[in-house]
Amino acid sequence: MCDGTELRGAPRCDERGVCSSITSDCSPYRCAAAVCRTSCDVDGDCASGLTCISRVCEGPRANGTGCTAANQCASGFCVDGVCCESACEGTCRSCALANERGRCRQVPANAMAVRGECPAQAAATCGRTGACDAQGRCALHASGTTCDPGGCSNATRRAPSTCNGTGACQAGAMNSCAPFQCGGSGQCLDR
Repeated sequence: MCDGTELRGAPRCDERGVCSSITSDCSPYRCAAAVCRTSCDVDGDCASGLTCISRVCEGPRANGTGCTAANQCASGFCVDGVCCESACEGTCRSCALANERGRCRQVPANAMAVRGECPAQAAATCGRTGACDAQGRCALHASGTTCDPGGCSNATRRAPSTCNGTGACQAGAMNSCAPFQCGGSGQCLDR
């Protein structure tokens, strides 16, 4: 007969008439159908407080240990593939940084956002680079990054436009080539 993790056999009596039940401890598994399980399919196949992970009953995992679900962690938080001290919400935060596993920290400058919250945008937008800025924000294309190559229009030359570092593309200076035209190389012609 099964009782949680205890398997009780039928009472046996010795030659003096003393009867006792034979019990077996099935921990870390629960017994089923009068036998001790040797693997699990769901958490209910495990002793109280244990979780079924890859068909093995395990106790709660410590912060920094790999996980796939919150119920595997003593903290109750599985973030970025590790047990974490908190839900670690917000932009450019992670629980899986080297030497900081299990602790919610800001992603360092120029490191890629762990959860993809900073999808990269083209330099022409002066928007996100795909990395973090170490301040809990998505990094933007740096000041001076070319966002438009400039060019010519008749007798007017426009210098390249550059990002201002805060997400805007600043138009390049306009120069007149008069009395000459602006050439295909973006330079004023001298004849």
